[in-house]
Amino acid sequence: MAEKLANLSVDLLVPAFVLLRLVDKTSLDYIEMRDSMAAHGFFGTICVRPSKRQPGKYEIIDGLHRYCCAVDCGLKEVPCIIKEATDAEVKNWQIQANIIRRETANSDYAARLKMLFIENPELTMEILAVELHCRPAKIQAILRLNRLIPKAKQHLDIGELPITSAYSLAKLPKKLQEDLLEKALTLSVREFIQISNGYRKAYQEAVNEGRLQKYLYLPVKPKPHLRTFKMVRNEYEHLTAGKILVKDSEKLEVWKLALAWVLQLDSLSQQEIQKKADKRADSDRQRIASRKKDLDRRLRSKASKMGADPDDDDMIEVVI
Repeated sequence: MAEKLANLSVDLLVPAFVLLRLVDKTSLDYIEMRDSMAAHGFFGTICVRPSKRQPGKYEIIDGLHRYCCAVDCGLKEVPCIIKEATDAEVKNWQIQANIIRRETANSDYAARLKMLFIENPELTMEILAVELHCRPAKIQAILRLNRLIPKAKQHLDIGELPITSAYSLAKLPKKLQEDLLEKALTLSVREFIQISNGYRKAYQEAVNEGRLQKYLYLPVKPKPHLRTFKMVRNEYEHLTAGKILVKDSEKLEVWKLALAWVLQLDSLSQQEIQKKADKRADSDRQRIASRKKDLDRRLRSKASKMGADPDDDDMIEVVI
């Protein structure tokens, strides 16, 4: 099918199944585009393809921001270029467009490039470089950003970490990234790359000599979480961890008492449980007595209607 130009209703347009760049309606660029469209009308075209997932509709290949502005401005139709395209072609076009206008966060862009290789095992660095009109080394550097620690990605995406420093930092193990992140944020790119290269050389020598212990350790901040009931009960019965953590036998009894409290097996908990049980028993007795009284009243009323003496217990038994 050749390309076709047509005015399409905005109701027939849907975002592509995969979005490399999300629409931030609070950004200055978006607000300026929307206000300009409201004042001067729609400009340009939107590139779409027939949707396989929603028959009768068209997926937006390029122009999602203009489409959103058109909807916000209340436009009913927009000019569109309709073309046939595979899912892989849509992804590649989006990547080509976004490598030029990089509003997409650097870490998101790197993650989506990586997803292309996962989804298409036959894709090579050279092929993608040709499609994106850049060197394979550039693609490799972008992909390496996926190795950055989360804190470094955050600084990169908000512009605090220079992209060239990020490329250099991503070549290091996570432990070194943690140690050098502050320097990457404060030193000039040239200064940081010199320091980073020195650390990378020392790391490579450690790899060759089998001295990796200090590079592989990354401190983990413990997060509180509850143990399972089975684990607590087993500890109460056997005191396995207690015998390791608590050396004093008297303190070990305190440890077991604390476990008993957790399991509600201590004296205070048992007293509270007994109070609740007694309260439930009293409530049950009162409810049974009330039901018995109500039943007796109804039976005597029935006996009275039958002409019997309602105070005659023997007659009540007959009625029953």
